[in-house]
Amino acid sequence: MPRISASRALVRSALVLVVIGSLGVEAAASAQARVPRDEARIVARIAPPGGAAYLAMGPKGRYLWTVASTDNTLTAIEVSDNTVAAGISTPRGIESGLALAPNGRTAYLSYFSKRTVAVVDVRSGRVTARIDVGRRPGGIAVSPDGRQVYVSCWGDQSVFVISTASNRVLADIPVRGRPDALAFAPDGRRVFAASLSEDLVSVIDTRSRREVDTIASPSPNSLAVSPDGTRLFVSSVVPDDRLFAIDTTSLTAVASLGLPQRPEDLVVSPDGTRVYLAMKGLGVVDARSLSFLGTIPLDGKAMTHVAVGPDGTRAYATNAGRYLYVVDVAGYAGT
Repeated sequence: MPRISASRALVRSALVLVVIGSLGVEAAASAQARVPRDEARIVARIAPPGGAAYLAMGPKGRYLWTVASTDNTLTAIEVSDNTVAAGISTPRGIESGLALAPNGRTAYLSYFSKRTVAVVDVRSGRVTARIDVGRRPGGIAVSPDGRQVYVSCWGDQSVFVISTASNRVLADIPVRGRPDALAFAPDGRRVFAASLSEDLVSVIDTRSRREVDTIASPSPNSLAVSPDGTRLFVSSVVPDDRLFAIDTTSLTAVASLGLPQRPEDLVVSPDGTRVYLAMKGLGVVDARSLSFLGTIPLDGKAMTHVAVGPDGTRAYATNAGRYLYVVDVAGYAGT
């Protein structure tokens, strides 16, 4: 791919949950953020053409993909040296999600304003298909085997299933809430769909393509499954800012943690030991003890999206603005 040099100067984010009382799980006391006084962990501030919004890490960790926040450009960042490849033009509209196929060859973008999903061949830089889905599509996720794409359609209270082989809709799965964020279990047998407006997370069986359970959750807005599939991490914003750890077998909360700021997105490290949160800066949580380690400040800005590199030493965050922040998280244990 042709490259445009990215700034390397150390200068300037970015595709359940339990009502505590109803499950009898005591809320952990809200943690106090320990904020470093400097921002030395910022490795680079990258300015992709048009800015950076949604993030998707490539399968081998060579490229991090982002969608421009202003001009619908899909751009790859080479992880090894933070250089920016030439952008790919995508259909105009209000984008609401980005997901990458496991083989890294195809990107899928959902459009809140158009009821469509765009399919992009990232090697040729061409949009190869536009697929009609339900009203207000948002969250989007590709199955671990790469055969299906799930898209949450808030306006229809359903999750659409798309075949990656034919680019055709295979199913329209009704769910109880208005779904948005999606997360696959590592074995691909279940998909979790967060419904912030209905205070629940849907559990979808991918073989029967049915909602088989729901988990009561106070306003879930983001979620991720641990690499070993045993924990579902869910962030909540009402009545307070909180992170839940859900046992994926019993579908009950095993721990909860009060957060110092509103979480907008979360990701689990490849080794399952850390949860990174897009908040005012980059929040860092010990995934095993569910304890808050601290906040890495990023120019005093509130982040909206977060990703993590394949070896877990670097995290990436954006505030859907000009910059994509590259953050050194190796050995971070708070301050």
